[in-house]
Amino acid sequence: MKHYDAILSYVCGLRSSPTTPQAPRTPGHDRQFSRVRALAFIGCVLVSIFFAMANENLAGPSSCAPLLSTSSESDEDEYKITEHTKKRRRQNKVWVFERKFITVRSAEEFIKNEKTWSIQKIHTTEEGVKRYYRCNKVKLRAEIQCSAAIYLLFDASCDDILLFRTETCHDHENSDCQSTRGINEATKKEIEKLFELRLKPKSIMKNLSKINGLVLPTKLQLNNYLKIIQNSEIPDDGHEVFVLAYEISEDDLDQNFRFMLTTKYLIGLSRQCSVLHADATYKLIWQGFPVLVIGTTDRDKHFHPFGLAVTTAERTEDFIFLFSALKKAVFSIFSYTLSCKVLVCDAAKAIQTAFACTFGTDTVIRMCWAHAKKKMQTRVEQSVQKKSQKEILQDIDALQCASTQEIFDRASEKFLDKWKAEKDFVTYFENEWLILNRFWYLGASLGTPATNNALESFNKTIKDGGTLRERHPLARFLVIASDIVKDWSNEYVINNTERRFAQLPTVSLKMWTESYQWAKLSKQVPLKNSTELVCSYRIPAGSDLDCKNYEKPWETFDEYKEQHFREWEVIMPREKENWLHGTCNCPKFLKDYICKHLVGLAIRLKHVQPPSEARAIPIGMKRKRGRPAKAKKALIVQ
Repeated sequence: MKHYDAILSYVCGLRSSPTTPQAPRTPGHDRQFSRVRALAFIGCVLVSIFFAMANENLAGPSSCAPLLSTSSESDEDEYKITEHTKKRRRQNKVWVFERKFITVRSAEEFIKNEKTWSIQKIHTTEEGVKRYYRCNKVKLRAEIQCSAAIYLLFDASCDDILLFRTETCHDHENSDCQSTRGINEATKKEIEKLFELRLKPKSIMKNLSKINGLVLPTKLQLNNYLKIIQNSEIPDDGHEVFVLAYEISEDDLDQNFRFMLTTKYLIGLSRQCSVLHADATYKLIWQGFPVLVIGTTDRDKHFHPFGLAVTTAERTEDFIFLFSALKKAVFSIFSYTLSCKVLVCDAAKAIQTAFACTFGTDTVIRMCWAHAKKKMQTRVEQSVQKKSQKEILQDIDALQCASTQEIFDRASEKFLDKWKAEKDFVTYFENEWLILNRFWYLGASLGTPATNNALESFNKTIKDGGTLRERHPLARFLVIASDIVKDWSNEYVINNTERRFAQLPTVSLKMWTESYQWAKLSKQVPLKNSTELVCSYRIPAGSDLDCKNYEKPWETFDEYKEQHFREWEVIMPREKENWLHGTCNCPKFLKDYICKHLVGLAIRLKHVQPPSEARAIPIGMKRKRGRPAKAKKALIVQ
C-alpha cells in the first residue's frame, strides 16, 4: 500500500509536509475529500491491474489472455498487422567509406558518370553537410525503393569531399522495385533499332519476342510508341513552327527542361551542310535561361539556322539533346543520315563533348579564331614584356595562316623556341592552344569558316529585331520565339533570291576587278604538276614577278614568315565549267573560299570572261565603293 498512498497523495495534492501548516477542515470539505479519495483508489486499482498484465505478457501466456482477445481471429489480425509493419519499417543502412575528392566538381562528375543517382535530400550535421543520392532506376514515388544509396560528406573540418556507399547492392531489378507501367528503357531501345530498319509493327513484335529477357509491350503500347518515334505531329506545311523535341525532368530536386522549335523547311536545310555552328546566347529570357541556336554556313559565309532551343542550363546534356533531336528528325522526315564532320564553336567544352558524342570522335572541332585571338591578346598583355607584345602578336597571326597541319606543327615548334624566354606565356600557349584547342589555324579544315562570326551576328539580329533588346518571361518568349522561327523559314521563298543556300562562292564586282588587274600583270605562273583532272600552278606573292627558289627549307620562325608568304599554289580543274571548284593556299582563299589568284588564273586560261564593269577601271586603280556610275547625258564631261 506504500505506492498507493504515494499516488493517492500526488493525485489529490494533499500530501502533508512538516513545514506546511494545514488549514482547518469543514464538513463539505470532508465530503469532497471522500469522493476524490474514492476516485483515486479506483485509478490506482486499474494501474495495478495494468502492470500485472504487462508482467504476465512478458513471462508468457496466462489465463488472463482471453480478457484482451476472445477469439483466434484477433490473433491472426495482430500477426498480419505486425508482419505488415515489418515491411514498412525503415531499415538502418550501413555506410562504407569509398573515396575522397578534392573539389566539388570532381565529385559531381564522378556521380554523374555513373548515371544512376539522383539527389534525394541535403542534411546538415556537426560533421558537415551531407548530400544524399538515391537510385533513379526506381520512380521517386514508388512504394519500395532500391536499397543502394550514396551520400557526399562535405567535411566541416577541411575542404575534402568524402563519398560513402551502402553495403547493400542494387535490387531495383526485382519485380517489386520496378515500375510495371509503360515500356521499359531496354525495350524502347530495341524498338528504336528495329524501327530504323523500316520494319512494320507486326515484324517488330516478332523480333522482340526472340530476344531473351525482354519484357514484351502490348500491341497498343507498341503502336503508341511508334507514333511518338514517327513524329506524327510534324505539320504538312513546311513553314509552320512546331516543337521538334522536348524533355522534362521531375525526378531530381533540381528540375530541368529543354525544348526545340523549328520548321520542316529549316530541318531540310541541314541536308546541305558540311559544317555545323552552335552557340548559346543570353539576355533574352527574364529568368536567365540560355537560348541555343544551331545552323550552318554556305560558301558565301551566310548563316542558315536549323532551329532554336531553350534549356535550363548550358551543359553537355543540353547540346546532346540539340544535336540528337536534329539528327533523328532529318532521318525520320527525309530518310537522310546527317553526318557533320566539322564543328565551329568557342572553347566551351560542353558543345565540343556533345558534338563528339553525337557525331563520333572522328571529327574536327574548329576553335573560333576571333575568340582565340582575344584570349591570346589578353594573356600577352598580362605576361609578356611590353616591348615584345606587338611582335609576338604578329607571330601568332603568321602562325594562324598555316595552310596544312604539317606546316602548323613545325611552325609551332619554332614559335615556342623563339619565345622560350617568356616562360609563363609559352607554357600557357602550349597547353591551351597547341594541345587542348589546336584547330584554330586556317588550314585546320579546308572549306570551313575560321570564325563563328556568322552565328554571333545572327544572334544580334535576334535581339535587335526579335525581342527589341528586352528580356521577356519564358511564357511570353515562347510566343516570340515561334514568330522568330517562322520568319526564318518564310525568308526562303522560291522567288526570293536574297535568301539562298550558296553551294559555290559568289564572285563580287570588286573581286572581278582585282582579279582582272592581277591577270594583266606580267607575273610568271609556271606549271608545278598536272594530272588527268587538275593542274597545279605556282603563283608569286606580293609584288614579285617570279617565284623564288630557296636552297634549303626554313629552320627558324622568321624564315618561315619569309618563305611561306612568298609563293602560293593554285589547283585548277581541267574542265572550264568547274573553275570555281579550284583551290588556293593563300590566307584570303582559306577565309573566303575565293581569291584573286584563282579568278585571275581562270581569266588567263580563258576559262571565264570578266564583266565589262571590271575592265573599265584602269590598271593599278582600286574600285570605289558603291555601284558603278551610269553614263551621263551627252555634252557632259564624265
